[in-house]
Amino acid sequence: EYQGRRVQVTPKPFSPGGPGLVMGGNSEIAARRAARFGMGMISQGSNPAISEIYAAECRKLGREPGFCANPPADTVTAAFFAEDPDRAWRELGPYLLHDARAYADWMGESHVSASKSSAGSIEELRAQGSPYCIFTPDEAVAYVRRRRLLALQPLCGGLPPALAWPSLELLASKVLPALATP
Repeated sequence: EYQGRRVQVTPKPFSPGGPGLVMGGNSEIAARRAARFGMGMISQGSNPAISEIYAAECRKLGREPGFCANPPADTVTAAFFAEDPDRAWRELGPYLLHDARAYADWMGESHVSASKSSAGSIEELRAQGSPYCIFTPDEAVAYVRRRRLLALQPLCGGLPPALAWPSLELLASKVLPALATP
């Protein structure tokens, strides 16, 4: 049931030929909800039991667990791509910093999250290397091969689509084709 209505969800976490669909969250409730909706799960890395709760709930509902990630604190959770990262940081940095500050304020001091940054400036945010990162295509390929996960938030912080689009085009034209070959 969702907002008083009965909702039927087909337990297919991935659309054929399309991107994966996962739910983000960092609570037992979020893990159970992802299982109920037949979705994968990405937690915020601060509760190692989330993966187990998700898998147990999937099995209780009679389905195999889908993709589930519980990333470590140094995980990039808002990735962008640019041939010239310096220029991209000048253009995208104010939006990424706004997102980082808003998210950190919302979570408060005591909350631990792979997506939380304490940066007070664009330079600090960039120097952290995560959770916000602007990769060259080669850096992105190396990161994905090493970490096996790369999360995108192309419109985070109110980023205008016109500024986000070049990053997505670079992902499609250079990063994904490079990852398709060993």
